[in-house]
Amino acid sequence: MPDEPVDSTAVCHFITGTLPRAAARTVLAPILREHGLAFSALDNPFVQAQLAPGDAYSRATKAWCDCGTPLGSARRGRGAVAQDGAHVARMKEALRKKGWGSAKIERWLVQQARTRERDERVRKDHDAANAAYLETWRDALAALARTAGPVGLLLHWYHGGLETERIEIARREPVALRSLDVAALAGIEEDMLYVFAE
Repeated sequence: MPDEPVDSTAVCHFITGTLPRAAARTVLAPILREHGLAFSALDNPFVQAQLAPGDAYSRATKAWCDCGTPLGSARRGRGAVAQDGAHVARMKEALRKKGWGSAKIERWLVQQARTRERDERVRKDHDAANAAYLETWRDALAALARTAGPVGLLLHWYHGGLETERIEIARREPVALRSLDVAALAGIEEDMLYVFAE
């Protein structure tokens, strides 16, 4: 069960999904608990009308929201700015025009280099944490699919309630477990129902 009500109005990412209705919750409970997932039932008639017969629509996680999820993060990008030689030359010239002397510009360049190094360390730590998160998803989806049958995953940016949002599922995308990896999970598209199966 999510920590907060699932029908609240939100402007957030949420990860929802499907499990076979026939799947025994008692069998799935240890897998869900091990991976920190919920797959709590959601009643969204608009989404349910687009699902295959026998699919149960669920809220996949226990979190208040799933903003910042690494799922689909490869499509959202970082927005990093390249620091090539031409950029540095333009910056030096702009600073000179502002009246900066050579020593002050050099100090600024050293500070900029330190900032980039720090940002790179933070990025690597962030990437490692994201990879671990995506590995948990990979393992959970594989375990659920092997135990229950096909498991669906849907990432959507909500502007309304989880049970009232009118999501148009772009398409169902079958994913064989043998091709499921961290890169595939980082590359998922919003509003596509990915169905993981043997």
